[in-house]
Amino acid sequence: MPTSIAIWSDNELKRLREYAENNIIPLEQMEKLSKGEPAPIPGDNEEAIMLIAPNYRVVFSLEEHPKGVLRHMSVSSSDNKAMPIEFLELICSQLGFSSLDNCYKFLESFGDGTLEALNIIEPIDGNWDAHKKTTEGEDNHDYIQ
Repeated sequence: MPTSIAIWSDNELKRLREYAENNIIPLEQMEKLSKGEPAPIPGDNEEAIMLIAPNYRVVFSLEEHPKGVLRHMSVSSSDNKAMPIEFLELICSQLGFSSLDNCYKFLESFGDGTLEALNIIEPIDGNWDAHKKTTEGEDNHDYIQ
């Protein structure tokens, strides 16, 4: 069960990171998810979740994609308030992200469409060029449909 903590601990972030490192989501599962086919969703796996009181939820995974493995963190809150940037940067750093400046970030609506999650993604090797689609004229990453 995810742990709810007022101030997260290094041990909790270490647990989250180690779980992701030992349970990389395989390419086959990621392809099913990208097509909308039934497959386990990282946010439904309690081992991939850390709750930060009073209302933040962090989901962290490592995902295999056609051109390499990506770190993926999703942060949401029950009242749709943004996590303070200082906390976000610290959590990212402890989960292995190099810098928020080097990450792809996007908002995702969920539930009835009134809640949003901030998604932060980065190749584990830091090489974004390897993840760009090769279709002429496109500059999207291979995980974006």
